[in-house]
Amino acid sequence: LGIPARYVEGYLVETKANESTDVKDAHAWVEVFVEGCGWVQIEVTPIGPNQEAIDIVVKTQDKSVQYDGKEHFAPENLEVVEPSDEVKNLISLGYTVKAIETVGSLIYPGEIRTTVLPQNVRIYDEDGKDVTYKFNIETVSDEDEKGLLTVEPILIDIYLHPYSKSYDGKPIDYQNPDYSIIDPDFKTLVDSGELLLSITFSCPEINIYTISANDALGSGYFTFTITDKEGNDCSNIYALRIVNKYADKGEDPLVYTVIEISKREIEITAVSEERHYNEGDILRNPNYFITTGPLVEGHYEEVTITSELDHVGTTLNEIETCVIYDANGVDVTKNYAIARIPGILSFVTENED
Repeated sequence: LGIPARYVEGYLVETKANESTDVKDAHAWVEVFVEGCGWVQIEVTPIGPNQEAIDIVVKTQDKSVQYDGKEHFAPENLEVVEPSDEVKNLISLGYTVKAIETVGSLIYPGEIRTTVLPQNVRIYDEDGKDVTYKFNIETVSDEDEKGLLTVEPILIDIYLHPYSKSYDGKPIDYQNPDYSIIDPDFKTLVDSGELLLSITFSCPEINIYTISANDALGSGYFTFTITDKEGNDCSNIYALRIVNKYADKGEDPLVYTVIEISKREIEITAVSEERHYNEGDILRNPNYFITTGPLVEGHYEEVTITSELDHVGTTLNEIETCVIYDANGVDVTKNYAIARIPGILSFVTENED
């Protein structure tokens, strides 16, 4: 065609300075001379640098570790997503897919999705040779499909001494010696003053609360704080688990009743009243007083008394309903054992006087 051309032989290989490299993929190709550019490669065979690349989709793998104060990343080895038969065959031959750098890291307990950029993926053959150039690399874009990196808090076993009380609407603050620390290393830190542990049961409702090992503190009704001797909060690196170290033989050591809150007893008495009767009179008295109690501070009651008398004689002045609310207006009647004491309404005549 009148175009200067030449035949060239060479190798497909990546080299590094001052290192020898095994060469296996010998290759030949054509170059043509273009004015202003010089010799330009024209690949006309399907095995050279411009060969059709092998499609591969990769993602970071999941990883879970316990907090150790170090920064953690996704694993170096990557997972191939829905590999083709060709890729499966290469993997079976010993091909590996790795990341030289990943995106996303954690130091403190928590979780984060990690990923890898295509340019940071390397693929090696069974001999450890970098053959990344043979592949068209993609990474997953769906957030839920990306690798999940989790740093777990340090788990500490605690024995809470069983506690019982009548309802008072107040949380229970567990301070040493209201609990026993099972983990010896953590106990040493607390006893030496390096760490201060405080456990709070925040739910004041009447109930029998059974602790299970599946319910770690820090969620639900139980919360805790751990501070160092400088007063810095370091609760986030720990998780507390309640166990029954004194369980009898045959009992589940991870399940036991730790708190029992009984109803608060109160007695409400309706007021009694006696009056002279006049034709057409109706006697009512909606008043009452609390004779046994008192209510929890900040709580208030709504009492309904509708008894009446319209003739000479007596009748009970009965309490029909009693609803108790907390300071936020929430009905907390279920937390009280209410005794309703009726009064007496009486109409008398002057002769009876």
